[in-house]
Amino acid sequence: MPSTTAIAKLTEVQDKVLETIDQVQEPIVSTVRDAAAKAESRMPELPALPFADKLPPADELVANQFAFAAKLLEQQKSFVEALLDAARPVSEKLVVVEDDAKAKTSTKKAA
Repeated sequence: MPSTTAIAKLTEVQDKVLETIDQVQEPIVSTVRDAAAKAESRMPELPALPFADKLPPADELVANQFAFAAKLLEQQKSFVEALLDAARPVSEKLVVVEDDAKAKTSTKKAA
């Protein structure tokens, strides 16, 4: 089935992209960790900011924003799926896909 092959190839490329991103990010995290460890002992003690207790910790802020992004992505997926469903009567007439049996018969007749 052509779409299965295309999806398999697409998934393979996506996996390679994610793998490459992991390979690039790991040394960056390691470098920042090493730099922070060296800088920590040289940092002077600073007075507390008067409004610091009103700010969320960075990890909570990041978690909140990624949760929002996940919800947004899911919402957009539902929207696109609804659009595809709404347009299906027309799109099925525009893009005709031969099934494997018809394609093989046509190929044998042409030869």
